[in-house]
Amino acid sequence: MKKVKIIALALSLVLMFAASASAGPPPSGHNQSISSDSSNKLVYIEGYLGAAVLDSYAGWNTLDYNDSGWGNATETGLLAGTWAPQFGNAKWIATPGIADEGALCGPNNYSFYLYRNTFTIPDNAYNINASMLCYADNFQTIYLNGNEVARGLEPNGINFDMPHAVGCALNILPGKNVLAVEVKNGDNGSGTHGPAGLLYQINVNYELDPKVTTTAASNISATGATIKGLVNAQDNDDTLATFEYGTSSGVYGSTVNADPNSFGGDSDTNVSAAISGLTPGTTYYYRAVATVNNRTVYGEEMSFTTPSLPAPTDEYTSSSNTYTGPASTTSVGPASTEAEPASTLTGPTAKIELVSTFTVGSTTYTINGESFEMDTAPFSIEPRVFVPQRFLGLALGIPDDEQHIIWDETTNTATFITTDGKEAKCSVGSTILTFDGQEIQMDVEPMVQDGHIFLPARFLTEALGGTVSWDDLTKTVTVRISI
Repeated sequence: MKKVKIIALALSLVLMFAASASAGPPPSGHNQSISSDSSNKLVYIEGYLGAAVLDSYAGWNTLDYNDSGWGNATETGLLAGTWAPQFGNAKWIATPGIADEGALCGPNNYSFYLYRNTFTIPDNAYNINASMLCYADNFQTIYLNGNEVARGLEPNGINFDMPHAVGCALNILPGKNVLAVEVKNGDNGSGTHGPAGLLYQINVNYELDPKVTTTAASNISATGATIKGLVNAQDNDDTLATFEYGTSSGVYGSTVNADPNSFGGDSDTNVSAAISGLTPGTTYYYRAVATVNNRTVYGEEMSFTTPSLPAPTDEYTSSSNTYTGPASTTSVGPASTEAEPASTLTGPTAKIELVSTFTVGSTTYTINGESFEMDTAPFSIEPRVFVPQRFLGLALGIPDDEQHIIWDETTNTATFITTDGKEAKCSVGSTILTFDGQEIQMDVEPMVQDGHIFLPARFLTEALGGTVSWDDLTKTVTVRISI
């Protein structure tokens, strides 16, 4: 086919076809263009060589086909994009050496041009919409990932005398795709065929899920840690960032808001969350999470292990066995069935002295030499000793009932009310102990472990007028108080 004739027909076809087959991008979302240019792979087959040659390229239109042996297409001056705006930056492409000159193929024969263009759509794309406008001299069959999606109208006979334009929608997928186009070109009645080739433009519009990466935790202690992640909102406003964590891989069970919690933009944002109330010597699993547009994206799972409880150190003065460091905390356990040790008042002003002992790692404690059982054991951390809430209250002479030893799950607050009506309060997450209206600064927070609340024994004991001492050899804390 003659070059002048191609250009004239192309112009009229493109302008006529643009209204119904435009490949212009939709107005919103992320846009990507794929077009014909010299990056396209191309192989040329003369028709007189027979169908067996074409058969030798079986699977050429599929994604897995190896086209490394193919040449690259040649861009020509035909159908320049400047006068065909529907084609954007697309170029007319053909076979090197045949683009601008006829090639002898014999009377009533035709040639094949096989084109391939492998392209990638982001893996986190969704709501993908794609349209294609394709012009070929003379006749094209279009494949996407091995599936035929459109073809031009093939004239009767081999002597093609007119190029064809095709517009279609494409079911493009996230990740790698391959556009494959077979172009047939017939002779011009004189045993030769003209500068056959291909011009196409694909415009793709899609939304992007946020990108989420879970990163290493920091500030890991026996009972807390800071878990971290990286979130790119991908221009999604109001992306919500959270973390999931727990002691079972893939199950988690706890969710906490990240800081920052909600944001947009197209840059990486560091997010984190401080978590507390963890169990010493335990492995925790966690992952970052981003939610937007009713879609949720999860980062990969990571883990950390809280350190085991160390023994108390030199904050205890062994020469005097006097505990001088911060103290222990208490936990909510089932009510004790043991009776408190009886005492006899010898006069209206007489006081009862209670001497109680708690040993790290043991569920047995004593009051005035009599042994009782707890449902959890005291422990020590750097080098504080932590005693279960309820049993510490009993050791301090506080009545064993819900009116005097109280745990508020909604505020994570432990309250003790003495027999003379004085009130002591402390909360998980706070280092303030309030007693009789006065605030006392502690240097350790109450802790939750295995469903129990543990409170700093030293501060509560001293607030009530008692003393605490430590035996480093037996790892035993002794609480003394007169009531």
